[in-house]
Amino acid sequence: MSIPLDHHYLPEFFQRRWTTEADPRVWRFTRPYRKLDVKKVYPSQAGFETGLYSIPSRSDPAAKQALESGFMTPIDTTAADALNYIQQHGKRPEDPRLHNGWTRFVMSLIYRNPRAIAHLRRKVRENDEATWADIEARYDAMKGPDDPPTYREYREADGTSLTDESEAKLISSMIDNANIGTQLNNMHWRFVEYDDPKHSLLLTDDPVMMSNGLRKLDGFLILPVGPRTMFIAVNDLRVFAAFSSQGNRMQRAINDAVVRQADHQVIASEESHRAFIDKRFNTSMKESNEHWSGAMQRLTWNAPIVLTP
Repeated sequence: MSIPLDHHYLPEFFQRRWTTEADPRVWRFTRPYRKLDVKKVYPSQAGFETGLYSIPSRSDPAAKQALESGFMTPIDTTAADALNYIQQHGKRPEDPRLHNGWTRFVMSLIYRNPRAIAHLRRKVRENDEATWADIEARYDAMKGPDDPPTYREYREADGTSLTDESEAKLISSMIDNANIGTQLNNMHWRFVEYDDPKHSLLLTDDPVMMSNGLRKLDGFLILPVGPRTMFIAVNDLRVFAAFSSQGNRMQRAINDAVVRQADHQVIASEESHRAFIDKRFNTSMKESNEHWSGAMQRLTWNAPIVLTP
C-alpha cells in the first residue's frame, strides 16, 4: 500500500460531488500570481498540499504521514458513508457512527485547510503558553499508548520531536473538540436541495460559512455539499427560515462568503463562475475584512435575522 504524500484538505470523494458521470473533472481556480488561473482537472489534482499533515521528526516514512492516513482518511471514509445515507434517505443519519462521523468531517474542514494548519503549528512553535495549556488539558484524551502518563513528563522528554508531535496532537484535538462537536450534534440539521439554482454552489479550501460563536441563539454553520446541495445547522429554526426566505440570493451569498474565505483554490462544476470568482478571490489581506475574527482566525458571518434570548 502506497504512503499518501499529497494530503487533501478537500477530499477527493467530496470534490467528486462537483463532477458528473460524463466528465469526472472539476474546474479549479487558483491565483498563483495576480492573474486567475483556471484549469479543468481531476479531484486528485486539486485541493491538496504535499506533506500538509506530515510529522517530519518521525523516521519511519509511514509514521510521518500517520495524521493523514490514520486520522484524516478514516474521517473522510465515514463522511462519505454519511453523505451516501443522506442522499438515499433524505434525512439526518440515526446511526451514531454516521451522525458523529459527519460532525467530525465538518469540523475537520474548519481546521484542516493550509491557513488553519499553519496557524496551529505557529502557535506551538511560538511556545504560546495558552496553546500549551490547551494541549495539557486535553492530553489524556490525545496521548498514545507509548506516551508518558502526564503532559509535563511529555514536555520534559527529548525535545527533538516535541514540537512536531505537539502540533499533530493539537491538530487532531481541535478537530475532535468535544465541546464544539457536541454543540454541532445538538443543532438542527437541514440538507437543502436546489432543483434549478440560479447560482450553482462553489467549494473552496475554507468552505464552511459560520457565525461568530456557534452557541449563540442565532448561531449557524453552512457547508456546500455539492453544486446543488447545502448543509445548514442552526440553533433556532427561525434562522433557517430566514436563510430560506432569501431565495436565489442565498446561493449567491454562500458563494460570496466561501470565495472571500479562500486562500488557495476554488472548485466549481462550471467555468461560468470565472468573473464572479475573479472579483472576490483575494489570497491575502483577510485580516482587513470587517468579518475577520482574530480569535477564530477566519471570516465569520451574520444571520439574516437578529434574535434575542
